[in-house]
Amino acid sequence: MSRIFILLIIQNFAFSKTPTIKVRIAKAQRKISLAGLDLKNELRQLGKRKEYLGNKTLNFNCSQYAKKISKKPLLVASLKSPSGMISWNSQKYTGELNVLTTKDYKGCDLVNVVKMDTYISMLLPKEMSSDWPIEALKAQAVAARTYAYHKIKSDEVSKLEGHETHYDLENSEKHQVNGSFSDVTRSTAKASKSTSGEVLSSHSGEITPIFFHSKCGGKTMLPQKVWTNKVSGYQSVDCPFCHKRGTPSWKKNVTSYKLKKKIKSVLKSYHNHRASSSSLRILKDHKSRDHLRVYSNDKAFKVPKSKLRFVMGRKTLPSNYFKIEQKNGKIELKGSGNGHGVGLCQFGALELAKRGYTYKQILSHYFPGHRIKKIY
Repeated sequence: MSRIFILLIIQNFAFSKTPTIKVRIAKAQRKISLAGLDLKNELRQLGKRKEYLGNKTLNFNCSQYAKKISKKPLLVASLKSPSGMISWNSQKYTGELNVLTTKDYKGCDLVNVVKMDTYISMLLPKEMSSDWPIEALKAQAVAARTYAYHKIKSDEVSKLEGHETHYDLENSEKHQVNGSFSDVTRSTAKASKSTSGEVLSSHSGEITPIFFHSKCGGKTMLPQKVWTNKVSGYQSVDCPFCHKRGTPSWKKNVTSYKLKKKIKSVLKSYHNHRASSSSLRILKDHKSRDHLRVYSNDKAFKVPKSKLRFVMGRKTLPSNYFKIEQKNGKIELKGSGNGHGVGLCQFGALELAKRGYTYKQILSHYFPGHRIKKIY
C-alpha cells in the first residue's frame, strides 16, 4: 500500500474528537534540521507567524541558547505543513513539530504534537511487529492508547519534571517506543483505526496505566511486585502461550561474590539491613517464586527478584521469572521470558491471535480486572 493511501486512512479518522498527544521524540539536541513543503512556523504565545514557500529546510543551532538564564523552556519553532509531512533525521512525521530549549539550556528537545490514533499507528511497528496478526496489533493498540491517555490525564510527567514540562510522554523504553509516519503500515493503521477511542479501565471505571512486555515466561506479575505502587485492577495470570515464541529460556553464570554483593545491596536499600558475605545464605529457589529467601546473621529476609534484577541489570537478568541454582560451587541463573512481566505479554498475544482469539479475548485474559471503555 502506498504511503499516500495510508495517510488518507489516518486523516479520515484523525480529525474527529481524537485527543492530541505531545511526544518528546528527541532530547537535548545540539542541532536540529527540519524539512517540508510550505512550512509554517507559528509561535502563538508570541503572536508570530512565518511561512516558507516550496521545499524548505530549517536549521536550528541550539547552542546559541546555551547562555540563556531561565527555568522555563523557550519555544523556538512550531512547524506545520499543509502536506501533512515534516522530515527529521530521515524520518517523516505528521502533525506539528515543536523545537524547545531544555530547562538547563543544554540543547533543544523535539516534540511531536499529533492525534492520538495517528500516534498509535506509528507506535505499533516499534512495540510489536507490523507483520503480526491484526488481532494482536489491536490488543497492543488498546493497551498503548490506555497508557498514553493516562499520562495525559494524570499530568504525570509534569508532576515529576515540573509544571513547565512541554510533553506528555517520551519516545523511549521508559514510557513507550514509537516510530514515525515512515514506519506506518496498512495493518498498523487499521489496528489503530478499528480500536479508535478504546482504552482499558478498572471495573470501577478508573483508567490506570496499562503495561506490556515482550514475554512473561509463564506467568504475569503484579505492578507492586516489580515497582512500588499498587495499581488497581491488575491480576497475575498464567500464560502457557508464550513459551514457544521468542527465546525459549535463558541461563546466566555469575560468581558467588557478585551475587552476594548484589543481594547485600538489596538488603541494605529494601530492608535497611547490612549483611556480610560470610553470614549470607541463599535458600533453595523456585522460578515461580517472586522473591529469594535468604538468611543473614540468622535472620530471614525476602529479596524481591525484581529488585535483584534492577541492581544486576537486564543483560544479566532478562526477566523477573528466574531461579537460582547452586551446584559444585557454581551459581546459575535460569529463567524464561523477557521484560518486567506486568500486563500484556506480547508473544502470548501473538500465539492467542494465531489460535483465533479476538483482541477483546486477548485483553480479557491478561487484564481480567479491566474492561474496554470507549472514551472518544
